[in-house]
Amino acid sequence: MKLSLAIVALALAVPTASYAQDSTAVSNGKYPNTFSSGSANVSPFTNQSKRFNDWSISAGAGVPLMQSADLTSIKNGNGKNLFGYSAYVSIDKAITHAFGLKLQY
Repeated sequence: MKLSLAIVALALAVPTASYAQDSTAVSNGKYPNTFSSGSANVSPFTNQSKRFNDWSISAGAGVPLMQSADLTSIKNGNGKNLFGYSAYVSIDKAITHAFGLKLQY
């Protein structure tokens, strides 16, 4: 069983690894190089060249069933159910690709 599982895993991994390689070649010699991302469309990261959305709005709701890591916390040990609710709304602002602000209620 372990051998057949290893064969199946290898049969899935080899095509995945071979098709994951980029086959697009650039012939101008400038990009891609060792220090670039490998893409031919490389530009300096400035405020005008960013390719992500600045703002995002999100909302969500849920039911917290467990308050701690044990499975008995839903009854709090005394038979009383502790079902609750949670909801949030947030507005996010991306300042750079690595830093942003979030306002969540």
